[in-house]
Amino acid sequence: MYKIKFNTVSEINSEHYSAFCNSNYGLIFHDFRFCNIYAQTMGLELEFVELSRNNEIIGFSPVFIDKRDFCSNVYFNPPYDVPYGGFISLNDLNLNEIFNSLKPKFKEKIIYKSSIFIRNTQNITNVNIHKKETAILDLSRSEDEIFMRSIDSKRRNMIKKAIKNDIVVERIDDKYGFGKIWHIVDELHNKLGYSILKKELYYNLFLDLKKSNNFFILAAKYQDIYISVLFLIGNLYMFHYWKGATINNAPNLGQGELLQWEAIKLSKSIGSNYYDLCVVDKKLESLYKFKTDFSKNIVDFYEFSKKGVLFSPINQMEKIHDKLS
Repeated sequence: MYKIKFNTVSEINSEHYSAFCNSNYGLIFHDFRFCNIYAQTMGLELEFVELSRNNEIIGFSPVFIDKRDFCSNVYFNPPYDVPYGGFISLNDLNLNEIFNSLKPKFKEKIIYKSSIFIRNTQNITNVNIHKKETAILDLSRSEDEIFMRSIDSKRRNMIKKAIKNDIVVERIDDKYGFGKIWHIVDELHNKLGYSILKKELYYNLFLDLKKSNNFFILAAKYQDIYISVLFLIGNLYMFHYWKGATINNAPNLGQGELLQWEAIKLSKSIGSNYYDLCVVDKKLESLYKFKTDFSKNIVDFYEFSKKGVLFSPINQMEKIHDKLS
């Protein structure tokens, strides 16, 4: 089995960790700056876990700890709004072994979400490990090839429709622009009940990561009004369509497709290898169709959870206490 060691932020050499991430297909969601800002803004404790075998460190994962009064949730991903995380490694990892190696404390729940498995496939034998899917676009091809061969003709026509309707895509570059588009994202959060996701989180991440070309905000404007927005975040390995939103009652003029196309071109121009549509789920039929019309290359990632023996009863008591107080 693997050996697991938890380290505080002060015990980790950030430069060494960042170099390891860059050399071993780390996502932006593993990035030291991203994790630090995310944890501080969300009020979580941040630690970094070493994975080793035969006394050799072979992997790292950021861990976000939500400490409650009597129990804790230990997330191997930035929780609430990031679907990926888990270990990045020198070698291909065995998720069955990772599951067996992670031992929650009595009053803990471990929530593990993996990175995206492009390079290798997993032979999952543990029924507690659940497969998820995303759609990945290979950016090594030319723009023309991507447009004509990867993107479905319906989406190509919608892109042309947006251009014909004078939809303009602008890049938001500063805090003033961020303030102009935030209400669009806020409407989406309110609709979905995402009250925990505050403006401050995205604002802090955007202001820091935009300086190194890791975070872009693209906004579609129609008749001088912003009607749709796309959050594009990533690194030279992979960029992600992290978040998209449209104002209520906006006409469908192809702005969603045009934003995707501009995000794909921007990711390619930076030199990134892949563009991620950020989770596809067949239960969400229209969204699944939209995303897979940009790429039919379906790639796996995984998630599981493990509870300490006292977590469930204590967690239930805390919920009852919260309702009564």
